[in-house]
Amino acid sequence: MQVQLSIDGATEKVNDFIRGKGSFQATLKAASNLKEKSVDFSTSMTLTSVDYERALDFIVLGEKNWSKNRYDNSSSKVR
Repeated sequence: MQVQLSIDGATEKVNDFIRGKGSFQATLKAASNLKEKSVDFSTSMTLTSVDYERALDFIVLGEKNWSKNRYDNSSSKVR
């Protein structure tokens, strides 16, 4: 089984503008539940004209909350 969560924006304001009110918090809760139960999952973000400038913030959000990968800002590579 593979689980993928979609978050379109690193902030509640941007994500909820795109996906609907409450979707950001619901997705964060789902990610927390999956992590707690040791279920592997991935997250994705579709870049749009509303959120493309915040792509790095999306990576940082994932890293702080649930990622196994780590983003190295100095070299701009996932390690």
